[in-house]
Formats: sequence, structure tokens, C-alpha cells
Amino acid sequence: MSHLFKKWKADVDHYYSDKITWEHLQEEDEKRAVEDIWDYAIPYTSFGCFITGSVSGAISLFV
Repeated sequence: MSHLFKKWKADVDHYYSDKITWEHLQEEDEKRAVEDIWDYAIPYTSFGCFITGSVSGAISLFV
């Protein structure tokens, strides 16, 4: 994740110094930000743990 930020920050610095255009900045950003399985697995797993904990907590209140 820090690699993405460092590259983005360098491109923004190049943009502000008029070395690249806005379109080039966007194109490079889209190339770097590729989706993979972890973009879906981590949030859905944490949400599943939240739901499981909520259900087990609700059950323990009434049992």
C-alpha cells in the first residue's frame, strides 16, 4: 500500500511542476490501482465476523 502512495505522490509532484498532464496522472493512477481478491476478501471477512459476533451476542442475552 505504501508503494501505491509513494508513486501517486511522485506523480502529483510531477503534475504540480508541469512535467505531466492531468490525463497522464489519471492514466497512471488507474494502471496502479488494480483489483485483486484481497480487496474483497478482507472487508467481507471482517463483516462476517461482525455479524457472527452480533448474532452470538444476541443469542447469549436470551439463553
